[in-house]
Amino acid sequence: MYIDMKQNLTILFFLLLFVHQSLGQISKKDSLQSLIDSSIVQEDILNWKIELLKIEEDTAVFNCQVKDFVGSIPSGNQVQSVALYNLANVFYKKRNYKEGLVFAENAITLFEELNDEKSLANSFLLKGSFEDKMSKYDKAILSIQKAVSFYYSVENYKKQVDCLNKMGIIHKKIGNFTEALLLYHHAYEICVNEGIEDRKGATCINIGVVLKKEKKYEDALEYYFKAEEIYSKQANNFSGLANVYNNIGNVYRLQGRHHNALSYYHLAIQNRLSAGQEKRLSYTYNNIALVYMDMGNSSKSLEYLLKSEDLKKQYNNEESLSSTYLNICELYLINKEYKEFNFYWKKSRSLALKYQQNDIRRNLLVLKSRYESEVGNYKAAYIYLSSVYEELDTLDMQSQKMLNSVLQAQFDDQQNKNEIHELSDAILLLDQQKEEIEKKKDALMYSVIILAVLSMFFIILVVLLVKKQRILKEKTIELAVTNEQLKASTVSIEEKELLLKEIHHRVKNNLQIIQSLIRLQNSEEKECLNSDMLTDFELRVSSMALVHESLYKNGDLATINVKEYFDDLTDNLVGVYQLEHDVEIDKNIKVDELDIDTLVPLGLLSTEIISNSLKYGVASLKNGKITVFLSSLENKWYELIIHDNGSGFDMSEKMDKNTLGIELIYTLVEQLDGELEFSNDNGASYRIKFKAQAKK
Repeated sequence: MYIDMKQNLTILFFLLLFVHQSLGQISKKDSLQSLIDSSIVQEDILNWKIELLKIEEDTAVFNCQVKDFVGSIPSGNQVQSVALYNLANVFYKKRNYKEGLVFAENAITLFEELNDEKSLANSFLLKGSFEDKMSKYDKAILSIQKAVSFYYSVENYKKQVDCLNKMGIIHKKIGNFTEALLLYHHAYEICVNEGIEDRKGATCINIGVVLKKEKKYEDALEYYFKAEEIYSKQANNFSGLANVYNNIGNVYRLQGRHHNALSYYHLAIQNRLSAGQEKRLSYTYNNIALVYMDMGNSSKSLEYLLKSEDLKKQYNNEESLSSTYLNICELYLINKEYKEFNFYWKKSRSLALKYQQNDIRRNLLVLKSRYESEVGNYKAAYIYLSSVYEELDTLDMQSQKMLNSVLQAQFDDQQNKNEIHELSDAILLLDQQKEEIEKKKDALMYSVIILAVLSMFFIILVVLLVKKQRILKEKTIELAVTNEQLKASTVSIEEKELLLKEIHHRVKNNLQIIQSLIRLQNSEEKECLNSDMLTDFELRVSSMALVHESLYKNGDLATINVKEYFDDLTDNLVGVYQLEHDVEIDKNIKVDELDIDTLVPLGLLSTEIISNSLKYGVASLKNGKITVFLSSLENKWYELIIHDNGSGFDMSEKMDKNTLGIELIYTLVEQLDGELEFSNDNGASYRIKFKAQAKK
């Protein structure tokens, strides 16, 4: 079996090499490198290197390319400053904010020497974007303010509006809603004065979002409807309308007007589809789920959350999956389905840590505290919640009030408070020491000198114990956070299963690429002998690809639905040969599932037999029919019967000619530890008994 596999891989390699050479394919990386090597203009070389950096995924190679790029930049001119700015943009797109910020600052220094106000405006905006992503909000606001002043100098009003909106968003993040509204209104005023219609609607939405945060729901709706009016006048601006309707739905949801919210969410969905923004439907599905959660309809809520999850996976939007999993966690916690809660909690936490989503991470810790409290583990609940409370100094006042209210609601019960107080042994020990001090004071009243000495001694002891208790508390929190990070770094069984499914998916994709390359070559071979050989080889690759596709679609990675596999296999075979007359494929599959080690050779075997029947047995018949019967026997044995109503053929003659197809059929039967019986019974008939293969 190993030798056959090695031979197949060798044939496959040379076939791919031949197709690659014949079609003259060159990868994008090779094309860019070729342009770099052939160009003599320094500026063009730097631009091609930037494009090469954008598509490089390997970290080590990327770092080497960055060093080469920086070393090749000429110093002291416009080219150097532009090159550093472009490099900073590459780092921003790759989410490497710390290193990217350094290059942005270097670009600013050079642009200042050149007195290039337009480039300075763009560079300060990029610098502010880096600082925003790094949560350096004060610095980000200062940088963007400088960008605004330069855009004002060059009279770029659209960019001024963008900067004002961006600063408003940052102020909204830190809870400074008053300043955010002032900035948004300033941006709106510029849009009106300069006739910037494409920014005016978005600015209205930003104003509405802040008013919604302040719970001024009717005022927020006023601006949302104003944005709707603006977008309605713009031809086919379905994207803008979808955004408006989604936000209107959010307000109605917060007001408890559930049916109104659902109506506007569905309007948002219709406009998303009209705009071709299926990717963004996931956010609206998530909002609909929250409405159903508020209504107490858990099944509908979970339905839309899973829809949101599927779309985000489909479009590789992994970063936003953490919020969907957070909502699923809360739903399962409400329903006291703790096993499912813990499963999605781990998934959400892993993504939140990976993408440094601190808000989601803190919300997850609060949910975990609620869970631990519900199951009676009050000490663990306190640890999770206290780790959040320790971060309050870095949070805005609104977040502090929210977390304080959670603390109050979580531990309002006196019994819970008593359990929590038991956590701190150091505090109890300190109280005991104080009682002992008082007793000793009463017993030693007769000696003022001794009392003074003892008082001083115990004062020092108390100070030391307080310091020790504070250190102990800090260590407890540090250990809890470290434990969280360790848990986040552990790959769970579910994550391994997802990884294995992805492997099968990629194997299937690779096999389909091979199949497509064979088909391309086949189209050039036309009607020569090689065309039939390539068609046969394409079908063999296709039968293996179907196995991996079935495993990827199936929730159980161990087995494959045999009936669905044979349906796909026969449909594919009939479609490839395109016979003059319709052929009836009568399938009777009485085996539910088989594993990959059995189904791969069985699929190849069936492909060979059915292909022979289609090409030679029933190709010219008006009422051609092929019967496929698969049943299970005892002790993991199975029987496969494939019969056609053609004229049959002489098997011994085919074997004497060493026909590849017949030789492959016998090889595959042997691989399955099987037996083959062939007969001409009103057509060619194959009866194969085979055994399920043990897992490799």
